[in-house]
Amino acid sequence: MFPAFAEVDITPTSDFYVYDGADVLSESTESDIVSKNDILYNASGAQIVVVTVQSTGRMTTEEYAYELANSWGIGSASQNNGVLLLLSIGDEDYQCIQGSGLESSLPTSTLSRILSESLEPDFAVGDYDAGVQKTFTALYNEVCAIYGVTGSTGTVQGGGAVAAATARRERRLWRGYPCGPACVSGGGNCADWCGVQCGAPTAALYLRPLLPPRPRRRFSHRHVCGQRFAR
Repeated sequence: MFPAFAEVDITPTSDFYVYDGADVLSESTESDIVSKNDILYNASGAQIVVVTVQSTGRMTTEEYAYELANSWGIGSASQNNGVLLLLSIGDEDYQCIQGSGLESSLPTSTLSRILSESLEPDFAVGDYDAGVQKTFTALYNEVCAIYGVTGSTGTVQGGGAVAAATARRERRLWRGYPCGPACVSGGGNCADWCGVQCGAPTAALYLRPLLPPRPRRRFSHRHVCGQRFAR
């Protein structure tokens, strides 16, 4: 059981994707975050939210990020594919966390590399806007690559780690049914569809209901990364 923390004291803006409580981001940066998130969310359900605050109060930056991400419900509820970038300016700290649905395709090592290369140099000299621009762009490119999202309209290509995994799952699910769902609509006899008889035993084997996953929190402490340590 995870420890209970005080609730975060901020709520999403009407744009949802960016909350600049510390007033360190330019209008152009905020606009870019919102427009690219619109593309990403419409194509994949993923969201990359950027939040700046002056302080996280009595909570650590890690605790604050964890509670905020879960309370706001970042990302698709079914895919748990949200990303949160949190900057605590007064505390001179930051965190980046990913939802459980991105743990394998966007691992902690990748987040750490992005923060080290794109955020830390500018954060250290107080150029927060530049650091957020670079970091958000890097995160956006990574998530787009995962889902095979390309172009200004968010076209989903056949590539991408998630797309490939989904295709493999579909092939396993419909194995023995050459037409896929069409075979099932024919009651296991799809001679009219593809000329292949799909036997009843196969139907019983591959149409068993999938067991629902065990309930879990969408953002787990085990995958929080990117805390900036004082030097």
